[in-house]
Amino acid sequence: MRQWLIVLAATVIMALGFLATVSMLADDERLKQLLARHVEMQTGRQLSIDGDVSVRFFPRFRIQADQVRLSGPTEFAGPELLSSDHLMVELRLLPLIHGRVETREVFLQGARLQVAMDEAGDHSLAGLMRRPGRPGAPGIAASGPLRLENVEIEIGSLEWGPTRQIQVDRIELDGLAFDRALNLRFEGAIGRPPMLSDVSVDGVLLVPAGTGRLRLADMRFSARHAAGGVPFELLGAMSFSAVPPLTIELDRSRLRFGGQELLVEGRYEEMARPRFALHAAGAELDLATMVSLFGALAASQWPVWLANWVAEHDFGVDLALERLAIGPYVLPELRLSVAAEAGMAQLRFAETSLPGALVQAEGTVHSDDAGSSVEALASLDVDDLGALLRAGGFDLAAEGVGQVRIKPGSAADDNALAVAQLEFFSGRLAGLERLRGLAGIDGQDRFDTLTGRLLIHADATVLDSILIHDQFSEVRLQGLMMRGSGRLSGTVLVEAADDIQRFRLDGFSPQPEFAPINAVPVAQ
Repeated sequence: MRQWLIVLAATVIMALGFLATVSMLADDERLKQLLARHVEMQTGRQLSIDGDVSVRFFPRFRIQADQVRLSGPTEFAGPELLSSDHLMVELRLLPLIHGRVETREVFLQGARLQVAMDEAGDHSLAGLMRRPGRPGAPGIAASGPLRLENVEIEIGSLEWGPTRQIQVDRIELDGLAFDRALNLRFEGAIGRPPMLSDVSVDGVLLVPAGTGRLRLADMRFSARHAAGGVPFELLGAMSFSAVPPLTIELDRSRLRFGGQELLVEGRYEEMARPRFALHAAGAELDLATMVSLFGALAASQWPVWLANWVAEHDFGVDLALERLAIGPYVLPELRLSVAAEAGMAQLRFAETSLPGALVQAEGTVHSDDAGSSVEALASLDVDDLGALLRAGGFDLAAEGVGQVRIKPGSAADDNALAVAQLEFFSGRLAGLERLRGLAGIDGQDRFDTLTGRLLIHADATVLDSILIHDQFSEVRLQGLMMRGSGRLSGTVLVEAADDIQRFRLDGFSPQPEFAPINAVPVAQ
């Protein structure tokens, strides 16, 4: 009998608790106070609800609130930390009857997160994490999934305003707990206008209880440059610290793109002039594939893009490669670094070599209110033209010594990636004797000088105004194109005595076809 009385008493108490809970849920102001008190106990921040609140019992017990705001630190003069158009919280009913709030799922839609610092170095995330001894804060803010959709994240300062903006389509966490690993899912774009598109991030997130760094381990970050570049993937670990300066660190990571891979580590600091450092190393890298990461920026726009980065950032980049492929050529044991500060950047390029040539390079980028300039020069001192051509995949018997000077291309250079100036002396080139013979000149393959320039594109090289001269004749190559497949096409003029013979060239090296076009009298 006594046991039945205990059961009956417990049932009555539960029923009274349920009725009290239903009564509370029917009161909008009490609902707002309930949510605000729970958030304050977990975060130490004030939650304000400016819109309506409503309750749904089916299919699950949920409370929805519109136009919610979460404050910054008590004495922080900056903006509120978070605002959201809609907040939906799924609660456990039984704990609520006993006066406790336990969440199952939290959903935010149309949220705006502002991470800002003031001049004293205080920031809007300060004190948000659970502190030991805070009453009622067990270290779990949401035991169930936490979902955010259509989120805007701003990072900056009160003095300079937002300096980084991230548009996020969706963020999913399997909960929100301090000092506990959580699975993270992120989808969206970075920047406004977007710098990266098709962004997807998976990993295990650790949110510290104190003021330490948030850390994302087992990270798989995939995206592409918003200008339409090739997709890339970043695997490894990343940490974020809101303690001034705002810092992101990348360690033990691998960057994959276009079938290639680099080992990367780096650090980014949000300051008046954002600063970052990046160290990358790899076995072999193809320059054309690297350039393709930036999509439409691969040609004439990249000097402008680089100058803008130098104007706005201080940075240091170090790259170490066992081999760098530039078209058909491979540079061994390449070491280069770029350092930029206060609008001035300098490229330092370790000396390397190619078969038959010694390679050196240097460059500077300057950008200020008066304008910007990009200067770079790679020099090849060639002592064996034949060896250099063979290394490039051209099966031509050749001799000669000279120099090649390579600089970045521009819109004036038909949007070429690079322009190469050639100057060679006292050499020979297979095929000259055949061409001269077709023009009725005593055939020989030797030349006194070979000068002109090359326009280097991602998929082809154009021999622009190449002049091959000896004491008896001149051979001019006009618009001769060498494609990546090895196919040659263009026009060749052979001038000797009183006429010019014109030929159309087509086919593959070293035995292309020469088709006569017509004879052109020499202008008197």
